[in-house]
Formats: sequence, C-alpha cells, structure tokens
Amino acid sequence: METGSELGGEEGVATHRGVVVVVVEEEEEELRVKSKAGFFVGNFGSLKMRLLTFSGRLPDSIGNLKSLTHLDVSYTSFSGRLPDSIGNLKSLTHLDVYGTSFSGRLPDSIGNLKSLTYLDVSYTSFSGRLPDSIGNLKSLTHLDVSSTSFSGRLPDSIGKLKSLTHLDVSTTSFLGRLPDSIGNLQSLMHLDVSTTSFSGRLPDSIGNLKSLTHLDVSFTNFSGRLPDSIGNLKSLTHLDVSFTSFSGRLPDSIDNLKSLTLLDVTYTSFSGRLPDSIGNLKSLTHLRVSGTNFSGRLPDSIGNLKSLTHLDVSDTNFSGRLPDSIGNLKSLTHLDVSGTNFSGRLPDSIGNLKSLMRLKLNGCKFIGSVPASIGTNRVEWSERQQSKGVLIYVHACDACCSHGPWLAGGRGLTKELGLTTSDPFTVNCLKVLD
Repeated sequence: METGSELGGEEGVATHRGVVVVVVEEEEEELRVKSKAGFFVGNFGSLKMRLLTFSGRLPDSIGNLKSLTHLDVSYTSFSGRLPDSIGNLKSLTHLDVYGTSFSGRLPDSIGNLKSLTYLDVSYTSFSGRLPDSIGNLKSLTHLDVSSTSFSGRLPDSIGKLKSLTHLDVSTTSFLGRLPDSIGNLQSLMHLDVSTTSFSGRLPDSIGNLKSLTHLDVSFTNFSGRLPDSIGNLKSLTHLDVSFTSFSGRLPDSIDNLKSLTLLDVTYTSFSGRLPDSIGNLKSLTHLRVSGTNFSGRLPDSIGNLKSLTHLDVSDTNFSGRLPDSIGNLKSLTHLDVSGTNFSGRLPDSIGNLKSLMRLKLNGCKFIGSVPASIGTNRVEWSERQQSKGVLIYVHACDACCSHGPWLAGGRGLTKELGLTTSDPFTVNCLKVLD
C-alpha cells in the first residue's frame, strides 16, 4: 500500500489498487487532510472522510473522480451547496452526506447517478423541493432525506424507484397528498413519513406494498378513513398512525395483519367499537388506542392477545365492565384504563397478571375496591438496592380507595413515587420479598 501517492503524500490518506480511503478514529478528530488544496485527481474507487474535520464547500473537482463508487462525507462540517459536478460520478453506488451542513437545493444532476443504490442526506440543511430527477435512480434501495428542510410535494417520480426497500422522509416540511405512485414501490419494507405536513387520505395504493414491515405516518395531517387495503400488508410488524386526523371505524381488514407487534392509533379521531377481530393479532405486544373516540365495551377477544405487554385504552369512551378475559394477558406489564367510562367492579381475573408493573385506573367509574387477588403479585423491592427492585403500583380512583390507601411493606415507597396518602392517586398492592 502506498500512502498519499495520489493526493500529494498527505498523512492520513491511503491508496491501494485504485481505492482511496480516508478514515479517522474518534480520538483523532483533529487530523486534517489538505488533498492539494481541494483539487481531486486520480482513479479512486472509495473516498471516505467520515468524522474528519473538513469544512467549507466540497470542491467542484470532486466530479473528476469518475471511477468513484463510494463517497462518504458524513459527520463532517462541509457546508454550502452540493456541487452540480456530483452528477459526473456515474459509477457511484453509495453517497452519504448525513449530519453535514450542506444546504440549498439538491442538484438536479443527482438524477445522473444511475448506479446509485444508497443515498442518505438526512440531518442536513437541504431545502426546497426534492427534484423530479430523483426518479431516475432506479437502482436505489435506500433513500433517507429525514430531518431536512425539504418542502413541497413528494414528486410522483418517487414511484419509479421500484428497487427501493427503505424510504424515510420523516421530520421534513413535505406537504399535500402522498402520491398514488407510492404503491409502485413493491419492494419497500420500511416507510416513514412521520412528523411531516402530508394531508388528505392515505392512498389506497398503500395496500400494494406487500413487503412492508414498518409503516409510520404519525404526527401528520392525514385524515379520513384508514383504507381497507391496509389489510393487504401481511408482513407489517409496526403500524403507527398516532397524532393524525384519521377518523371513522378501524377497518375490519386490520385483522389480516397477523405479524403486527405494534399498533398505535393514539390521539386520532377513530370512533365506534374496537372490532372483535382485534383479537386475531396474536403477535401484538403494544396496543395503544388512548385519546380516541372509541366507545362501547372492550371486546372479550382482547384476551386472545397473549403476547401483549402494553395496553393503553386511556382517555376514550369505552364503557361497561372490563372483560374477565383481561386476565389472560399474562405477559402484560402496563395496563392503563384511566379517563374512561368503565364501571362496575374490577374483575378478579386481573390478579392473574403476574407480570404487571403498572396499573392506572384514575378518573374511571369503578366501584368497590381493588380485588384482593391483585395482591398475589410478588414484587421484589429493596430500598437499599432499588436497581434490583420491580415496583408494582396502582394509580386508582377515589371510589376504589374508599377503604383508605392500601400500602403493604416499605414505608419509604410513597416517597420514592412522590406521592402521599392524601394524594388523589394512591399506591396499592405493594409487597416486599425478604
């Protein structure tokens, strides 16, 4: 290997068989490579400047490196516009400018990079519209433009990227409708459009994405009904539509999503009954429907979700009794039914929830007291070794606490939670193992 033979003998640059690699460990951040005052020449295959303290503009001469296949300038201080000459790098397969200070528009010439498979411009200051020419990158498998200032509509040409497996446009200023052409991306596995200004209905074509495992549209302005076609996404494991304006009933087709582990519809306008078919989602570990307009009884089929660890139905219009089948959820660690219209007595079966660590009941209409059976949960707690302890506590309503606060063991425990016996919530069912 010759050191610096192509870049004027500068320390920290190695060339071997036509490949230039500039690498620095974190503790060597102060290393600087001048590379002939920014003039690039030669037959390089790979140029990695990751973690180096380069700053200023990337020189136009970068476009001379026509054999370059891999360009990584992530975590540097490069700023200004990405030069148009980047479009000369027609052999480039990997372009990573993550975490830099590049700004302005992404040059149209980016569309010349027909061999590109990986493009990451996230956490930069790029702005304006994503160029239509992005649709020319038909070899692209990974596109990440998240946490940038891109705005306007996502171009329809995005639907030409049929090799794409990962698309992240989250935390941007994209707005308007998600183009129907998104349904052409049938290799897509990960789609994140969260924290954007997308609005209108989610296109029916979303149901064409049958390889999709992760779909996040949270914190957007999407509205209307969730399309029935969502039930076609049988590989989906993660579905987050929280903090949107989706409304109406949850489609019955949701029961097709047998691989789903997380379903989050919190703070949406979904209404009506939670479908009985929810009990078919037997891989589910997290079900969050808080802050919605769901009403009626919680279906008995909820007890089929035996992998569930987190169930949050708080701040909804659910009413009636909590179903006895809740006691089947033996993996459950968190149960929140606060701020609902549930009434009657808590089912004794709740004492079967041996893994339960948090139960929130405040603001509900339960009567009587917390079932004694819940006290059978064994909780390890040592005031001297808190890191080894697991604390079960109940935030309960006044009605449930009519017999006064239930405290068992460890007088310091209320202090640890910042609660006193005069608080409207009380700590229930604590046991200390000797």
